[in-house]
Amino acid sequence: MQAAKICRVLTEKLWEIQGAGLAAPQIGVPYRIFVFEVRKTELFPDREESPLYTMINPELEILDESTVVNYEGCFSVPGYLGLVPRARALRVKWTDPDESLREEVFEDYRARVIQHEMDHLNGVVYIDRMPDMSTFTTRENYLKAQC
Repeated sequence: MQAAKICRVLTEKLWEIQGAGLAAPQIGVPYRIFVFEVRKTELFPDREESPLYTMINPELEILDESTVVNYEGCFSVPGYLGLVPRARALRVKWTDPDESLREEVFEDYRARVIQHEMDHLNGVVYIDRMPDMSTFTTRENYLKAQC
């Protein structure tokens, strides 16, 4: 499957599942490609939104070693969330679907989503990053606790 088709499939699937990000390995495709588009959701109504990004062969550089701990969920572990520490700021270099080289600095939630998707490209899921499994909870319990 060529990269342009993979990018289209990932984008369509991301919109279908209403997620923040999706990586090619999550749909059984062994390519270093992911898409992300941050939108407000029932679980995260206050997060800052972003446009759609499609990243092919991304390279990540941590700019701020300080970590921010927040809840993450994943379609590879459906129905659950857990607290995960992530670097606050990073620079990413990637190729877009038009084969243009891109580079941008990302902070806060966008940086979290990128790190989460990069983990998928490296065979890691968020529960592997959780330092305390006692924060692992169901979506329903998370929503109850937010009220």
